[in-house]
Amino acid sequence: MSKVILLLTLSVSSLAFCQTYSGDDTLKLGVQAMYNYEYDTAIHYTNLVKDHYPDNPGAPLVWAAAKWIKTQANSTTEASTDTLELYISKVIPIYESMVERHSDDPIYQLYFGSAKGLSARISLGEKNWIQTLIRAYSGFSLIEDAYKQNPDLKDALLPFGIVEYYGGISSSFIQWLIDVYGLNPSISAGLNKMEEAAEQSSWAWIEAKGILSFLYLWVENQPSWALKHTTDLVEAFPNNYYFYLLHLESVIRTGNKNESIFILSKNKQMESVLTPRQLSWYKPYALYEKALFEYEFGDLDTSLEYALMVTNDYDAELDIILGNALLHAGKIYDLKNRRNEAISFYNTCIELNNFSASMSIAKKYIQTPFTR
Repeated sequence: MSKVILLLTLSVSSLAFCQTYSGDDTLKLGVQAMYNYEYDTAIHYTNLVKDHYPDNPGAPLVWAAAKWIKTQANSTTEASTDTLELYISKVIPIYESMVERHSDDPIYQLYFGSAKGLSARISLGEKNWIQTLIRAYSGFSLIEDAYKQNPDLKDALLPFGIVEYYGGISSSFIQWLIDVYGLNPSISAGLNKMEEAAEQSSWAWIEAKGILSFLYLWVENQPSWALKHTTDLVEAFPNNYYFYLLHLESVIRTGNKNESIFILSKNKQMESVLTPRQLSWYKPYALYEKALFEYEFGDLDTSLEYALMVTNDYDAELDIILGNALLHAGKIYDLKNRRNEAISFYNTCIELNNFSASMSIAKKYIQTPFTR
């Protein structure tokens, strides 16, 4: 899962949703439904817009994303990747035609770049980092050109921020490539642009807040920074289980026991809207949150039990939670003076090579045992 920051370049939505094109109101209903796991409703609305408003710039991309996410929620990772590849191949020619017909409107180029950038998600799932970078930059170049034509497109700041952050955690060669594009390969610069997109963009705020929450919790180790964003996400999309888990961890790690208990009490209700595939995917995430809760407010033995369940039953595509659970188990073994087992878990965490905070912390505790 190395270079996890290209997780969504861009994963779900249009970059700009300025409500200036015929069909936008209907398309917005589709996007809202998609984030709330109402996939058939999302596909219905996006089909309506695509069929009745062929010049709507967002419809092809959101249609492809809705098809992909529905498959992702019901089938294997391989099937969802194949679906994404299929529908991206269908919308790329549509955007080529749109850009040609509307050469004076940078919004079309912005969406075209988003569609191309979304193809990076395919190679990311295959852990093909070079292909991921190539595909991401192919889309990024189009987005950059659209932004130059209209600097008021705040939504474009999200991919700029992603790329700059990506550079900040990457090798000097990757940093050089990003610098060639005129961007600042810097963690702080990337986070600042994503924050601006989260607060000022027309539609990219959803993805911006989701990505920032992910980074603040699992890469930057700054849970208090994630809390505002996760609060906004769960208020806007109450059926989104992934946003629920992000918010739960933010609350646990900022020390709010009562709020954590309240959120945990909703877990079974939240799980009831998930497909069997989603349950399998998110079960390790939920177990990890329970491990954190017990560590902060309960007892170590129960916390360790949950962490070991994560490591033994992990079925998510990306392994950042697995790394955190391995680190967590190692820390508890240190607290129990079981040093050999702690080191074993730390080493397994490091071997994931996923650029998360857990890796650097595990390296530290291999040298010096964890103490609470």
